[in-house]
Amino acid sequence: MTDWLEKMAPNLKEAPYGESAVRFIEAAESLGGEPIHNLLRVMSVYSVYHGKEIIEKSDSDPIPLLCDLFERNTALIREGAGALPDLNFSVSKKKFEDVEQATGEHYGNLFAEFDEHYYFEEPVKLLRDRFERNGLPIDKFQGQRALDAGCGGGVIR
Repeated sequence: MTDWLEKMAPNLKEAPYGESAVRFIEAAESLGGEPIHNLLRVMSVYSVYHGKEIIEKSDSDPIPLLCDLFERNTALIREGAGALPDLNFSVSKKKFEDVEQATGEHYGNLFAEFDEHYYFEEPVKLLRDRFERNGLPIDKFQGQRALDAGCGGGVIR
């Protein structure tokens, strides 16, 4: 496992789906820095995020489903890296500024009505539930701080 992954997610290897998740992360990390590689990363991360949402709503055991999800997306990255054409993704500065402003307005409006419960109490409950579903010992982390480094869809800050 890479050094940064060991620092950012030291318990990932211990998770029941850890090996599959690590293979997925390492495959994504092994891609180059070309725009087409970034597009492949975005596609695979979206696939994992969307698949995870479906799995979380299911009554099935999530572990085998998560392992399969990571493995399928690892294959997507490995097989797709050599099959994608070289595309020109250059964007004018003006278009970027328009997108940046529209995105800021959109997310600003989305979060304008949230209250203290939504910001503080609900995220704690969701994190506790996620730890329990994934078989992670929440007591091990009691009294410690945690960083959610862009692991979701931006709904909870």
